Amino acid sequence: MEIQIPQVNVIKQQRMTIDKDVSIIYGYNNSGKTSILKAIYTSLETALLTSFLSGGDGQRSVYIPTNRLIYSPVNTKDPLPEDVEDFVSYQRGIYDDYSLHLKHLRDYLLGFHSVSELIRQRLGEIFGMEISDLHERHSDGIENIIHIYLCIIWEMVWDRSVDMSKLESLRRGLAGKNVLIMIDEIEMFLHVKVQAKLISSLKADFVNSQILLTTHSPLILTRYKNCAIYCIDDGVLTLEQQPFYYRDLDDVFESFFSVDELPPEVSRDISYLGRVILRECPYDGREVDRIAAYLREDYPSLYQKYNRFVVKAQGVGESLGGERAE
Repeated sequence: MEIQIPQVNVIKQQRMTIDKDVSIIYGYNNSGKTSILKAIYTSLETALLTSFLSGGDGQRSVYIPTNRLIYSPVNTKDPLPEDVEDFVSYQRGIYDDYSLHLKHLRDYLLGFHSVSELIRQRLGEIFGMEISDLHERHSDGIENIIHIYLCIIWEMVWDRSVDMSKLESLRRGLAGKNVLIMIDEIEMFLHVKVQAKLISSLKADFVNSQILLTTHSPLILTRYKNCAIYCIDDGVLTLEQQPFYYRDLDDVFESFFSVDELPPEVSRDISYLGRVILRECPYDGREVDRIAAYLREDYPSLYQKYNRFVVKAQGVGESLGGERAE
């Protein structure tokens, strides 16, 4: 899928190719992650309406701002639109009162046993606990997943093209739909263990759809194989060429999020121990003992992790007869 992204806010005009199951955008605060999802969604919705008016079909899409969780307590009517024009008109207004939109979806979709059962089963698999009543107020993380599923299902069933009378027919209908699913900061409120499962769970239920996410989570970047990773900086997307699947998280933090794995002095001293072990620099027993002592005192967790470097460096000293090489 080729998408022409217009210039808006900090976003520069550019083209984006979505040819993977999952595409993920990461970047610093105020770099344009949310703006680019909104720009893509607006562009696709406009194209969908234009296509409908000319008698064709357009690319279906849904944009989910997952950081908006509070929903209205008022009773609502069924939100079913009459046609694509009515649907697009409804969608354009939902972000003015997103809480009311979520209440629409809860009141309508959770009235179908098949929808409630699908979401309830998926929540059980993701969180490892039984959720018996979706109408109760749950933790923000659980509510987040409920809303994500409701928004996606709504996009796929609003035109009554999916049989929701039984769970099996609902699953088949959802799996056959091709929708671009866009979720902003998908990790919001979620434990890292849940983050690790989330993308695979979504793809299991929405097989034929593509997913476009934004995230601040290194874990999200590393837990799905058929995935394209984009860095956004100053409103411009750059496709990462390096593999991320199960990449070491310390490396991801340091190389892509500019977060140092170690304090500067620890990094310097661990590097020194490595050079001693490789016989690339002289052994100094007092220096090795100093490093071991302050790591043990000031950084006990790092001492546990890197104690093997200390032991191996001390082994080099023993092989030299305890003498310090000058």
